Amino acid sequence: MLRDTLQFLICPSCESAELRGAEHAVECGGCRESYPVLGGVLVLVADVRAYLAAHAKGISRFVDDAEIPKAHRAAYQKAKKLLSGDEHIEEDLEAERVTALYVMTHYLRAADVRSPSPAIAELVAKHWDHGPFARISRLLAGQGGKA
Repeated sequence: MLRDTLQFLICPSCESAELRGAEHAVECGGCRESYPVLGGVLVLVADVRAYLAAHAKGISRFVDDAEIPKAHRAAYQKAKKLLSGDEHIEEDLEAERVTALYVMTHYLRAADVRSPSPAIAELVAKHWDHGPFARISRLLAGQGGKA
């Protein structure tokens, strides 16, 4: 899938469309900048080191330190050490809630969600599937399925 997607991406550093990918990294053919693939996600940002440091807490939940590129590992580990204890637990819970809502809205359908509670089942059936993909689907259905 990464190889299929690369043809649509450009390098954020030099805006070259010459990205070549492997399982663990993507390299720009123009400026030779390297972008890691961590936990199956391409980190295609202009400043990889700053991104890894700023998102160390979230990344560390899914990616082992050994997978962080050596060039950025020390800065990443330093950022992780600064995150101690549960001082940001409310922010973490909110971030997880927002992520869960995004995934549910975009990738689940009301028919996929089953609840033993009739009240919850009714709320899901009434309010779900009204996200952007549902609107696009309705729009396409109104045009006979032609885009």
